[in-house]
Amino acid sequence: MIGIIILVISILLQFVAAVLAVRLIRITGKRLAWSLIAAAVVLMAVRRGISLFAYFGPGQAKPPDVVAESIALVISGLMLIGIARIVPLFIERKRAEEALREQERYAQSLLRLSRGLERAQTYNEALNAARDEVMTISGYQHLWAYIFTDDKKYAKMLVARGPIVDKLKKFKSEKDTPLTLTIQGDRMLEEIAEAKNIVVVENALTDERTDKKIVAMLGNRTIINVPIFLMDKHLGSMGTGTFDDEGFRVPTKSERDYLVLLASHMAVTLDRIHLLTKRKEAEEELKKHREHLEELVRERTAELETKNVELEKFNKFFVGRELRMIELKKIIAEYEKRISELEKEIVDLKDIKQ
Repeated sequence: MIGIIILVISILLQFVAAVLAVRLIRITGKRLAWSLIAAAVVLMAVRRGISLFAYFGPGQAKPPDVVAESIALVISGLMLIGIARIVPLFIERKRAEEALREQERYAQSLLRLSRGLERAQTYNEALNAARDEVMTISGYQHLWAYIFTDDKKYAKMLVARGPIVDKLKKFKSEKDTPLTLTIQGDRMLEEIAEAKNIVVVENALTDERTDKKIVAMLGNRTIINVPIFLMDKHLGSMGTGTFDDEGFRVPTKSERDYLVLLASHMAVTLDRIHLLTKRKEAEEELKKHREHLEELVRERTAELETKNVELEKFNKFFVGRELRMIELKKIIAEYEKRISELEKEIVDLKDIKQ
């Protein structure tokens, strides 16, 4: 009886080992190798099953040899343990391969992003390049960024192309003008402005940090914000997430790591564009000052020319007057000379009469 029990257990162990071998086909992808091993183990179990049926069938079959069946049981057990222990190794290897492929995808994505960011000259161009990669890697359809002022009192919201752009138009007073938000008093923005790590709102409809009126208007579902640091300077935050029918979807750990790397890649570009924007603003301001100065110069030149014309007329008037005065003085001098001569003649005439 003991031999029969050992035989039954041995058969069960062999079938379990065959099942594990079949499972390894899906894990390893080696269909032929594991199919042959599973088939061999099943045939061993069938052979032992034939011995078991022969014992219970008609005729006088010898009972199973306890020693032989015990050795067979040990073999079946060792076979099962070996296959069972090798399963985690293949699972771990498969996970490692998947992680490696995932990291390679991330690396290729960040490389493409770097090339796109090198060409970017505006915030929109940089955000659009990042959104394309986020869509490819994680499937999130939206991307935005908050650029903080130096005192962290205000955040300028920039949005990549996509459906959210149309929804944000109702918040803007002017077309193509970035939306400026006040950080103080907004719990969500306050946390984002102080965050050192990624901030995830799984359900924007129920999370106490969100403004429910804005959530209802925009249709937010899951919100993800990643801080953007350049050295120790907190430039802002990059955001993504789901809206409306997209439902709620929290990023996996690897997706979070990818978003953090993506934000770090964007930091240098956003800072460069910030400096470029400031430079353009300074150049525009300088241009306005130059134009204003040129206008003032033209006005002063025209005024000076007018004054010069008037002065010339005035000089001509005085020069003419002086010339007339000189002529008049000559005439007077001549008259005085004539009078003097007449007086002398009169005196001479008086002397003659006497």
